Amino acid sequence: MAPRPNRQVSQSRALIQEPAIDMLFLAETERKQRDEKRFNFVVAGLPENDGCTDAEKAVKLCEDHDLGARLTDTEILETVRIGKAPLGGKPKLLLVKLKRNSPDSLKKRQQIVKGAPVLRTSSDDEIRKNIYINLI
Repeated sequence: MAPRPNRQVSQSRALIQEPAIDMLFLAETERKQRDEKRFNFVVAGLPENDGCTDAEKAVKLCEDHDLGARLTDTEILETVRIGKAPLGGKPKLLLVKLKRNSPDSLKKRQQIVKGAPVLRTSSDDEIRKNIYINLI
């Protein structure tokens, strides 16, 4: 007669397997989020309400200050204002998401972020003191 399986052993195996599956799921979810963020950058200090869309403001900022890459409206997937409005009337952060289907999107994002220190030498006091571009 075959020995009956020990219930405690089978339950402990199930407990071990479930967390392993959860960890794999979490790791895959995190990888996807990282891949999505690779095409994003954040602009701090860009005014919110001045008659233009946020995408137009991002394009104009890149054009006017020669940040290393020319950006067009069609290359921007989405712009989103994030976070709460900071104290002192400063504008919310602007998240710029570039389209992933363009092979140049990642290169442009890198060039824009790398060229951001040029803003510190701008002749416009508002830009020189208030506008920053960073990765998220």
